[in-house]
Amino acid sequence: MKYNRGPLLIIAGPGTGKTRVLIEKVAYLIKREKADPENILLITFTEKAAQELKNRLTKCIGLDVERMQTSTIHSFCNRILREYGEYHDLGANFDILDEDSQLIFIRSHFYRIGLNRYIKMKEVPEVISFFNECSENLVDPDELKETLKREHPRNKRYHGLCDCYKEYLNLLKREGKVDFPNLQRLAVKLLESNENIRE
Repeated sequence: MKYNRGPLLIIAGPGTGKTRVLIEKVAYLIKREKADPENILLITFTEKAAQELKNRLTKCIGLDVERMQTSTIHSFCNRILREYGEYHDLGANFDILDEDSQLIFIRSHFYRIGLNRYIKMKEVPEVISFFNECSENLVDPDELKETLKREHPRNKRYHGLCDCYKEYLNLLKREGKVDFPNLQRLAVKLLESNENIRE
């Protein structure tokens, strides 16, 4: 809890007290280290967890919690992308695809993306997992294709799916849409490329 000399990684399973550690860490930073609540960013994955953090923190530090950024990762990324819409291709008025609408989007553009050459319609959920994993890990489709050509030169399906991923990303941009993993990818790219926004 007292460690404050840079990033700290804590790996823990369900029910081991991760939320408690976060709450005590934030309380320590504000009460003992006199950290400004506005400089604290507290992110979790679900709305329920974010609300629980906020409620429990309110009991520890009072109204200072309102000056902190406490949200889900997707809400945080959404806020940054909308607030600084002039700095990226989507602008501030984009639509977010949840898991269901992402599935519908890909199925409705199955032929346009070129997936029909490599998979059957029933395999779309597996391809979505592949697309999402690429986005979450900031994988560039062209670089991935080149790597796969070197490592799996005869597997045309792999190479083709990279082209489909690239077309999917382009289609999202053209239609002003973004899925959850790309929300994170675009926010990271924006923060990496613009020092003023990072500040």
